[in-house]
Amino acid sequence: HVDIFPAGAGAPVHIFVHGGYWRRFAARDFAWVAEPLVARGITAVIVNYALCPSVSMSEIVRQTRAAVAWTHANIQGFGGDPTRLTISGHSAGGHLVGMLLATDWPAEYGLPADLLAGAIALSGLFDLRPFPFSYLQPALQLTTAEVLALSPIDLEPRVKVPLTVAVGGAESVEFRRQSREFAERWAGQGVACRHEEIAGANHFTALDALFAAPGGLLEHLVDWSFPG
Repeated sequence: HVDIFPAGAGAPVHIFVHGGYWRRFAARDFAWVAEPLVARGITAVIVNYALCPSVSMSEIVRQTRAAVAWTHANIQGFGGDPTRLTISGHSAGGHLVGMLLATDWPAEYGLPADLLAGAIALSGLFDLRPFPFSYLQPALQLTTAEVLALSPIDLEPRVKVPLTVAVGGAESVEFRRQSREFAERWAGQGVACRHEEIAGANHFTALDALFAAPGGLLEHLVDWSFPG
């Protein structure tokens, strides 16, 4: 399901996908991200998805895609403008943003290829190859096929909208590598990518830079939501 925080009639819509290594947290834990969005006149939609190991990562990707499709079809009933959708995600949510942008929306959902106006992937995980060898594998239970199919770094971007790939400057070398290489690869395939390292931010305080800090990444969403 999704949690919706309306910002009034005709408001642009922002969809946020939470993190937690695909195995923790729920939409309600991130209700706070709605306040700065609504304050700027943007309806907030926070995606909830089932968690590993109760479901597979493939199922989480499917649920997240279904949440976007549902929002596009139904948000007008909550005052939102389905022609002005943006998305962001943090950590595992950053991975899911990559998967949303790698989705063939016309073929798989009958939706316009340009259904999104912009995206932010924050502190994301775009290369799943290390995960079967990590402490997370008992929960994730990733198969070789899933690693190949669900690593955005190796996929073709289908939704070529402005994309900000951001990561905390104090995050691990691996997190910073994944963001840098993902941005480089997708920029090489025609995506207008902006790569940012947030000075001094760790994996958790990076999320403050998106929604709690004045200016910064939130301004990207405002610019995409209110073009011109």
